[in-house]
Amino acid sequence: MMRWLIGLLMGDRAAELREVQRFVLRNEAGCPTWLLLFGSAALVALSVWLYRRQPLSPRRRATLAVLRGLAYVALLGVLVRPLVSLEGLAEVRGRLLILLDGTESMSIQDVRDGGRTISRFEAGKRTMKHLMGRRAALEASTLPAYYLYREQVERLDPEKPQALDALAPAGAQTSLVQAIAQMRKEHAGEPIAAVWLITDGMHNAGEFVENTVEDLKGEGVRILATGLGLPEARDIALSHIFAEDVVFVDERAAFLLKLQQAGFGGQEIRVTLSIDGAPAGAKSFTLEGAREQTVEFRCDRPLAVGKHRFRFEVEPKPDEMVTKNNALDRTLDVIDAQIRVLLAYGAPDWEYRYLKGALERDKRVRLTVFLEEMDRRVFAAPAPGLLKTFPEANREFANRYDLVILGQIHAGMLSTPQLEMLRDFVGEEGGALVLIADPASVPGSFQGTPLEPLVPVVFTGGRGRTLKDELTSPLREEIPVRLTEEGRSHPLMRLEDDPQENEKVWAGLPPHYWGFSADGLKPSALALLAARGDRGKGDPLVVTHAFGRGSVLLMGIRDTWRWRYQVGETHFRRFWGQVVQYLGLPHLTGAATLTTLTTDKRTYLAGEKVQVTARVLNADFSPSTAAKVAVRVETAAGGDPATLELAALPGRRGLFQGAWLARREGEYAVAVPGDPACRPAAFTVRELQREFRYPEMNQRLLQAAAQATGGRLLGFSAEPDVKEALGVARKVVPAKFDERLWDTWPALLACVFLLALEWFLRKRWYLD
Repeated sequence: MMRWLIGLLMGDRAAELREVQRFVLRNEAGCPTWLLLFGSAALVALSVWLYRRQPLSPRRRATLAVLRGLAYVALLGVLVRPLVSLEGLAEVRGRLLILLDGTESMSIQDVRDGGRTISRFEAGKRTMKHLMGRRAALEASTLPAYYLYREQVERLDPEKPQALDALAPAGAQTSLVQAIAQMRKEHAGEPIAAVWLITDGMHNAGEFVENTVEDLKGEGVRILATGLGLPEARDIALSHIFAEDVVFVDERAAFLLKLQQAGFGGQEIRVTLSIDGAPAGAKSFTLEGAREQTVEFRCDRPLAVGKHRFRFEVEPKPDEMVTKNNALDRTLDVIDAQIRVLLAYGAPDWEYRYLKGALERDKRVRLTVFLEEMDRRVFAAPAPGLLKTFPEANREFANRYDLVILGQIHAGMLSTPQLEMLRDFVGEEGGALVLIADPASVPGSFQGTPLEPLVPVVFTGGRGRTLKDELTSPLREEIPVRLTEEGRSHPLMRLEDDPQENEKVWAGLPPHYWGFSADGLKPSALALLAARGDRGKGDPLVVTHAFGRGSVLLMGIRDTWRWRYQVGETHFRRFWGQVVQYLGLPHLTGAATLTTLTTDKRTYLAGEKVQVTARVLNADFSPSTAAKVAVRVETAAGGDPATLELAALPGRRGLFQGAWLARREGEYAVAVPGDPACRPAAFTVRELQREFRYPEMNQRLLQAAAQATGGRLLGFSAEPDVKEALGVARKVVPAKFDERLWDTWPALLACVFLLALEWFLRKRWYLD
């Protein structure tokens, strides 16, 4: 009965309703139900009273009174405007978002169509035209919308499929995340049944596709994908160059080249090197059967002091699919002085052992070591580089060292003048200090001493762990870590140049078992690494801030030596090399000024945004409170410099940030106008497209996305079977229907019928 009534009220829309959860009768006039019932009864009573003296039999008088009363009630209903509200679940046609990838990787010709090979974009256009032609079949179960993604997402007109013929691939970067997000934003509030991607699966932006897939899965949205391209392409790519940013003038610059290949295992390749455009050598290597390998290339040519651009190029093979990914550039600084580092430790531990070894092997570093618990017999013979006692307070300290690293040094081991010397070394002389935290000494013992202002975090009130704690209750619970927003773009935390790869490296590092706990950050401090999950409640673990003219880095973890597990010194040495260079180089070069400039990467692709960060101090070395600062982006080619305004970061005193769009290839530097003492932040812009870094179809990504959401991965077909591929595209969604009872033909006919029937009977029974 209810279903019949709903069908009568809603007509064809009743077929969409699957479940009624709420049925309410109300009126738009807001009149209470009791008043309507009282009014209806009064109108019926009025009708009876009007017919009480008519010369008719009681039956006829009652008939006419009832007709009149019902007519009055019907008119009252029209006046109060009644409606029925239904709430429940309805099955509706969901949106089908069809996206054609038009970025540059789609220009690769490796799709077989009959007896010839066509480009991926041409194949994709044929599939899109077919889906446009089958719009009527699609609309039987879904609401299709057609899009093209190049630099931006563009809406396509299904009535004009021939417009695709004039289009060519464009776009130096593919972000499937942004493309899907833009389509979903355009259809916000609408039920989306599926996303159909016509693509090679290339995704080379910084976002993680997995997060978008999880969002779509949670909303019941399937991913269908027409995969274009060969899953295995014959190709050789030079994907990355590992090298120090700064090398010593007498050092042979060493480069680790990351090679990727498919189909050329066992073959020999030749890699050429040019420096500042001039040929500088070549080496031959044999490609292994593995997909990736790393080879070493040393430069034997003497290098003059200054910046030099190194270009490595793999000579192309005749049958190689793509050659645009065979070359990479890297810019290095050559200096004629070593960074002077004092490594001061109380008791030796594993961190001390491996850090000391890494610094001794780094030719950019001149290392001096002080170890409180060192065997004194070592000093029976000359011991260069070893200190018997911690340096006494004197003005020469800043002339001997650029960077001091403290570990397991209790403040009580140093005199007040020595503590004040360290404070002034950082604050007034522009030196740098690294604090490697431990449960008992660093930095907990610095409370109430001249070093307390240098610590970038606020101390907690708890006590540290003792030796007894270590012996009776060793720490076994792992502390998972995460890069913070600031850490993702900070040069200290850059273990890989690619942001996505860098995130993966940090996520895959061996676990930590102890972390320093703090009550928060000081106003100018930046947390670069933090604990995640329930453990530590997000305690900052790697924190840096400016103190006076210098910088301080707090390492809230003491076991970075674990990062050597299975990979050797790759990440351990790179991280600590960056610490030494980033913190020690400004003092060495005399660039410890009131303004420090950094960029989030060293190398960019044309079209990417360069994130510029400035740390600005006032003349008294307090953080600047200005609303913005202006910097200048200069090019080595000598073009007109561009002015960039950096805005103050909320809650980060003295820190300013802004973005500059890199449009052309070249060498650039960000500088402060009128401040020659400020060291410019140099970066390189390359035209090489990420689109050709991995030329094969990313079958793994597309297959995983389709399986996770209940969709399908399809091969290329100019005329795919729409019904088989799409299946059921209707969505069951919460729905609310408001049906007006008064603004309908039945309501009008009821009023007319009652009044007309009364009039007819009055005439029939000879009443006026």
